[in-house]
Amino acid sequence: MADDRRTYGLVWVALRWAAAALQQTDRVLADFEPVRASMSSPDARSGRVTPESQRAEALFWADVHFLMISVTHLDRALGMVGTGPMLSKALTANAVRLRHLLEHWEKAEDGQGAWEGLRELHGDFATATRVVFSADDLHIGDDSLSVAELAEEVRRVERELVALGLELG
Repeated sequence: MADDRRTYGLVWVALRWAAAALQQTDRVLADFEPVRASMSSPDARSGRVTPESQRAEALFWADVHFLMISVTHLDRALGMVGTGPMLSKALTANAVRLRHLLEHWEKAEDGQGAWEGLRELHGDFATATRVVFSADDLHIGDDSLSVAELAEEVRRVERELVALGLELG
């Protein structure tokens, strides 16, 4: 009985992290539009850097970082539940690495930590901040983390967690 209560509580912790991750996927997708618009601004075409020209990109990358943090915590909470759904190992590993790359930007120049592994895989000019976009998705970093696939995976986990919570509750 005590184990069921603990598991039930952890299911709801995981659901909160899933909600946070989904909120962040929406924000990342919405934040990219101003970034894309700024790419064709007169400042961008002239190569001029101003606080105004950098603000949209700064907010976009902050929300990408918060998305990676929420996915990392969701994965940790799912592991603590011990039964039920799990995120794809490859997707989680990609998100965790991207989080490390964004948090430890100061190690990029020396190729330390996660930057060393990224450069081993993708070469000396590898970066965490590459974005490839299409009408319905963004692929982030040289490991090409798909925001749409990540959101789909989190929604699947969320549905399975709700079912597990109802079963336990």
